[in-house]
Amino acid sequence: ALNAVAFLLAGFAFWRLRGDYTTAPAKTDKPSGSIRADIREGAAWAMRHRVVRLLIALSGIASVAYMIPFSYLVLYAQKELGLDGTGYGLLLAFSALGGLLGSFIATRLRKRIGYGWSIVAALATGAVSFAVISLTTDIVVVAIALAVYIAHAVVWNIMATTVRQRATPDAMMGRVGSLGGFVGLIGLALGAGAGGLLASALGYRTPFAIAGAVFAAAAILCLVSIRSLHEWEDNEAHAAMSQVN
Repeated sequence: ALNAVAFLLAGFAFWRLRGDYTTAPAKTDKPSGSIRADIREGAAWAMRHRVVRLLIALSGIASVAYMIPFSYLVLYAQKELGLDGTGYGLLLAFSALGGLLGSFIATRLRKRIGYGWSIVAALATGAVSFAVISLTTDIVVVAIALAVYIAHAVVWNIMATTVRQRATPDAMMGRVGSLGGFVGLIGLALGAGAGGLLASALGYRTPFAIAGAVFAAAAILCLVSIRSLHEWEDNEAHAAMSQVN
């Protein structure tokens, strides 16, 4: 009932919006093609843009890593931590505090070390938090590690989404965003399937270590491509300065 009321209120707020929020039409003399052609055009543009291509790839990898342990997290909490329904709820509630931490530090982190290093740090933090969980069944340590993981997820999402949207032309925004979402959903599906298989074969703790290794691979991929992110940041800074002048 509460969710239904929330959806109704959100729908009413959306209905009350005033103004034109559509993007400007693409500056091209070519006639509008089919939806399939538009999707192909958006995907082709994204694959040519080094930074956007990197972020979409990282989104897929991070989605796999996230879903490997979270696909069976309730079983892990019951079997490894000995938690009942109330304890599991409290564990999730405490870990959600990491989201508040992540939203608090994201802007400060970006100002201090930039988008590129913030993304690397976030992915590395995801790797470390999952590695810690794989090594212990101490409820306090696990709860803190999960909170740190959620903080990483918030920072990663803020940084990656901001960079992708700022790097993408308005006319391509919907198509590129849809491509990123599609890749992320594929990653979630693959991670969920892998998580179930790994938990059945290796137990409930080892898949956390495997997911941590996947996050580490994502961090390394970002680190290898850090120059592209730095070049994009420099170009953004120069563009902002030229507008001011």
